[in-house]
Amino acid sequence: DPADSITALVAGVGSSNPAGWATYLHRTDLIQQHTHGAAIMWLGYDAPPSVPAAVSPRAAREGAPSLQEIQSTLRRRDEVRGHRQRLLVAAHSFGSLLAFTAAASPGGLEADGLLAMGSPGAAVLHKSQLNLHATDGDPEVYAVTGSRDWISMLGSAFGGYHGADPSDALFGAERWPSESDHDYWKDESFLKRVGEAANAR
Repeated sequence: DPADSITALVAGVGSSNPAGWATYLHRTDLIQQHTHGAAIMWLGYDAPPSVPAAVSPRAAREGAPSLQEIQSTLRRRDEVRGHRQRLLVAAHSFGSLLAFTAAASPGGLEADGLLAMGSPGAAVLHKSQLNLHATDGDPEVYAVTGSRDWISMLGSAFGGYHGADPSDALFGAERWPSESDHDYWKDESFLKRVGEAANAR
């Protein structure tokens, strides 16, 4: 309740398997420590169990309404409590496809900012096609793909398995440099940037 920001971590492939939940909880805890706000480990969809299964966007399409719902619920809490919290959606790997799909769907995504980490694609070609909460009409999107992240081979500015690469300059997002592989939580500079994004005003 007293937090100035809430960051929802949207996990990717394999995250519906309870065997890995300790890892996602640890990642959420790191985000909370670096944002000094609240953080949510959101596992509200049936994630693909493997990388081959993630070739299909079906799980992202089916899970998007659930993410829209929880973000809208968080915003309605502001209205009741009279204290506006900054909402950041931090989406990793296949989870970023889900978050982008939610933001591009009717009703959009109730978030002040959307961070895509190691994304296989954004479902759209440019950030202007996303509907986030933004008083100036310019969606606040951040993207990072590490120089050692294998997922960089899946997309380009003009499309790929799941749409344009959001970390390409043509997408329009604020791009973060990183030498990380697909595990961004080992990168202290990345975590610092997450904190800055969660607390931006």
